[in-house]
This record gives sequence, structure tokens and C-alpha cells, in this order.
Amino acid sequence: MATKLPRVIETERLRIELYTAEQIETVVPELVRANLEYLAEWMPWAAPDVFETTDYAEIAVDWLAQAQAGTSFNYGIWVKEGDEKPVGTIGIHHRNDQPPESLEIGYWLVEDAQGNGYVTEVTAALTAAAFGNGHIEKVEIACEPGNEKSEAIPKRLDFSKADMRLNHDNLNVRIWEMERQTYSR
Repeated sequence: MATKLPRVIETERLRIELYTAEQIETVVPELVRANLEYLAEWMPWAAPDVFETTDYAEIAVDWLAQAQAGTSFNYGIWVKEGDEKPVGTIGIHHRNDQPPESLEIGYWLVEDAQGNGYVTEVTAALTAAAFGNGHIEKVEIACEPGNEKSEAIPKRLDFSKADMRLNHDNLNVRIWEMERQTYSR
């Protein structure tokens, strides 16, 4: 069953909006380029040699097709105050090795936007939207062990620590999960 999520989700301070093709080809690489050193510590795709060979037009086609199919949604995170600047990305995805009623959230934020609670805020909103789909029973967050900032998000939101597994980059990650039956806003 395809998942349906809103194109835009607003919180008090933030707007998360599905990226357009133009934003994927311009905003995403600009944010990544400006934060390569910071992001590369945890994100293999942000290594300079990988980033420089990335075809963002191809990524745009993939991301938009996946959103249309209801299998993966990549949102820009925008601070609403002032000039509504973009500060990162949050995505929610069906994983091929998981049941169709399970989704996984992933996120990254530019370095100078850290420490404001933005990722906690948008992760809570996206989790609520996911459970708004009647067929979603579990939302997971995968964090690399040692990435304390990333692991603080599921802890704050009362996700439970589950297990370790290999992610799509073949890295060992810790899984945090929230079951529909234990979810409360």
C-alpha cells in the first residue's frame, strides 16, 4: 500500500516541504557544499569525492518518482522566521528489507542551525504525519553509534532502542523505533 504524506507540514517555527526538482538541483547541493566537512563525518554521500560526482538532476528524478509512488519522501527543512532559509533535509522512507507498514526517518541539518531543536520538532511532526496513515504501524530512526546529536532526537521523542543492523551504505547503525500502539502526541 502506498503511503500518502502531505506536501507541506508546518510546525510553530518550521516548514517542511517536499523538495521540487529545482530545489533538489540547487538548494540541496548548495547546503551540502557549504557543510561538506561537517556532514562527511556521518554521511558517506557528503565525502568530497562523492559529492563532486553526484548528479543532482538524476537524484531529482528519483526523489520525485519515489514520492509519487508513495515509497520515499524527501523534505526540505525551512526556518519560517525572516527570509525562510533552508537548514537541512528530513526524509521518511519504506525500506525494502522491512514490512510495508514500517517507515524509517533520516535527517541532516547544516552546522550553524544545530542546537535549536529543529530536528526534534520536524521529526515529531513527520512521525505524527506517518501515523496519520492508517496502515503505518512503526516508525524507525537509524543512527550511527557515536553520533550523539543524532541519537538525542529519538531519545527526546520517546522512541525505544531496538537493535543494530546494516544500513543502505553498509554501515552498522542503531535502530530506534516507535510503535503505533505506544505513540502519543
